[in-house]
Amino acid sequence: MSIVIHVQPHDPAGNFAVSVAEGSEAHRRCGVSFNPSEDRRVTKIKALAAGLMQAIDDEMLALDPDDGDGKRAMASAKTRVEAAQMFAVKGCFMGPK
Repeated sequence: MSIVIHVQPHDPAGNFAVSVAEGSEAHRRCGVSFNPSEDRRVTKIKALAAGLMQAIDDEMLALDPDDGDGKRAMASAKTRVEAAQMFAVKGCFMGPK
């Protein structure tokens, strides 16, 4: 399943879309294909996280090849997106004590 996320800010001129291809790093790291319960909450969280990770990756590719600090920051951001989506999915199933 490929993902396309359309972003529509208040200013229509600022609309854009992020595409996440099946098998891409963002798709794999967010585990988009793994949702055995077919829970819509999980689908939404993983798709949005994969879209953000893909957007970060796209911007990372546009950095100057010598910008090691920028690349490190982008890689750290992708790791945190991955962790955030895992905790968010976990939170969907925690339930009360």
